[in-house]
Amino acid sequence: MKRIISLIILISAAILVWVIPVCGDSFSVYVNGIAWELEHTPIVNSGDVYLEIKELFALVGRTTIWDADRGVFAAKIGQSSMIYDPDSNTLKKGGQIYYFTKPPLEVLGNVYVCAREFSQVLDFGINVHGTKLEFFGNLVSQPRKSGYPRYDIEAIYANGKIFGSEKVTLVNNSSKGVRDLFLVLPAPSINPQSTTKVFSVMVDGVPVEFQEGETYLRVVLPQPMEPLEQCSVEISFDTIVPKGPSRLGYTEDCAVLSCWYPVVSLDKSVPVYTGFGEPYSFQSGIYTIDMTVDQGMQVFSGLEQEDKKEDRKRTRYKFSSSLPIREAAFVIGQFNVSSVRSGSSTIYYAYNNYRPKVVKYSAEALEMFGQWWGKYPYPSLTLVEVPLEEFHGMEYGGLILLSSINNYDIFTIVHEVAHQWWQGLVGNNQETEAWIDEGLANYSTLLFLESKEGYSGYASRVKSMQNEVGKDFGKLQNSLHDFSSKDEYKKNAYIRGALLWHEVREQAGREGLINFLRSIQEHYKFERITTEEIIFLLENAFPGIEGI
Repeated sequence: MKRIISLIILISAAILVWVIPVCGDSFSVYVNGIAWELEHTPIVNSGDVYLEIKELFALVGRTTIWDADRGVFAAKIGQSSMIYDPDSNTLKKGGQIYYFTKPPLEVLGNVYVCAREFSQVLDFGINVHGTKLEFFGNLVSQPRKSGYPRYDIEAIYANGKIFGSEKVTLVNNSSKGVRDLFLVLPAPSINPQSTTKVFSVMVDGVPVEFQEGETYLRVVLPQPMEPLEQCSVEISFDTIVPKGPSRLGYTEDCAVLSCWYPVVSLDKSVPVYTGFGEPYSFQSGIYTIDMTVDQGMQVFSGLEQEDKKEDRKRTRYKFSSSLPIREAAFVIGQFNVSSVRSGSSTIYYAYNNYRPKVVKYSAEALEMFGQWWGKYPYPSLTLVEVPLEEFHGMEYGGLILLSSINNYDIFTIVHEVAHQWWQGLVGNNQETEAWIDEGLANYSTLLFLESKEGYSGYASRVKSMQNEVGKDFGKLQNSLHDFSSKDEYKKNAYIRGALLWHEVREQAGREGLINFLRSIQEHYKFERITTEEIIFLLENAFPGIEGI
C-alpha cells in the first residue's frame, strides 16, 4: 500500500487534470432504478467509472474496513469475507484470487477502483447513459440522506374527527419520469368504520385533478416530474375516528390515531382491511405536525415535542422528526407519566395502571438491541397503555401501544421494542412479506430472553414453536389476504419467521447471525428489504447454507 500511495502522490497533480468527476450536480446514480446517494463522487478515468472501494462493496451488502497491519480492505458479511489488496490489485473471494488490469486510484485520501472490472467478479451490471450512472443486479439499497417525503401537517382532533391540512414534498427517486403520484389513505384498512375524505389537492400551488378511492389517492401532475425533481402536494382532508378500542378509534379514556393521514407507501398497492396484520407499508419520512386538541388533553407520539401552546379551549402541540421515521401515530388522553434513560434516549411510559415491568424490560431491550443491531437513533421511545381489543401491543415509529384490555407480558413488550429496528428502521412490505419484520421481532425477543434465562430457556421456546407449526407447511412468503385465519397468519409470520433465523443460527452460529443482522441494519437503515435480498445476502454471507 505504501508503494502505491507514494506513486500516486507523485502523479496526483497529473491525474486530477484528466480524472473527470461525473457525480454531483451533473450526474445521477441509480441502483436497480432507485436513486442512490454516495459519500464520495465517482470519477471517470480513461472512459471507465471508478467508485470509492467501501461504497462499491456496500453495493453487495458488505461492510468494509481498512486493515492497516496487512494493508488490505476486508469486506465482510456474516462469516464471508472478501479481501482487496490495492498493492497487488487483487481480490480474494471464496478461495479464489482475481487479478485486475485497471490500477486503483487514490484521490483525496480515498481509494477508487474500476467498477466495471469489479462488477464482473461480484456479478452486477453497470451502464453509463450520458449523465446517468446505473447499477443493476443483486444489489442492496443505500440509505438516502435526502429524498425522503417531507410532511408538514396541521391537524385538529375533536369529537371523533380529524380535520387535516397536509403538505408533502416528494422527490422522484426513480430513473424515469412520472406523470402522477400515488398515496394511500390507510384509515379504512385498519378500521372499516373509518373514512378519509379528500376535499382538494394542489401541486406546487396549482389545483390539480385527483382520483380518490376508499384507501388510495392518485394525483395527476400538471407536467411530468423528471428523475430527482421534486414537487409539493397540498391536501385538505378529514378522517373519521370511530368509537371503539381500535388502532384508530376513541374511548372514554383516550383516542388512538394511527394511519390517519394521506401517506406515501412503499409500493403502489391498495391497502385492504383484513381484521389482522398490517395491510399497509409506508416509506420513511421527515415530519413536522401541529396537533390541536381539547384543552387539558395530553398528546403522545414517536415524534419529538417541540412546542405546546394553550388557550381557554384548545391546546396546540408541535411535533417533528429530524431523522426519517416510518410513520406518525398519536395517542390523546390523560395519563400518568414516568420516564427512564436508556443509553442516549429517554423512555416515556404513559399509564393509568402502573406496571413496573414496562419500564424495566423496555429499557433493557432498547439497550441490548442497540448493542446487537445498532444504536437506536431517536431521542425518545414512548410506550402508552391504551384499550386495544384485537392486539396485545402495536408498534409505530418511536411509539408503542400496549393493550390495557388484553394481558400483555414481557414477550409482548420486548417484541414491540424490537419492531423499532425491524419495520421501524428497516422496513418491508407488511402485506406480502410480514414474515420479515414479525419473524425478526420474534427472534430478537428469543435472543433477549436467552440472555436472561440461558440457552436452555431459548431451546425450550424454540422447541415449543416447532411443535406448534409442525413440519407440513407451505411457503413462507404469503400475502396477508391468502391466510384463512389470524391463527394461520401468526403461525406463518411470527413463528415460522422466527424459526428461519434459528435455522440460520444452527449453521452460522449465534455471533455469525447477530453480525449478519447488524449488517442488514447498517445497509438498509430507513429503507426497505425484500425476501429476495435476504436470500441473496444469506447465500453470500454463509456459502452452502441450507433450508432457507
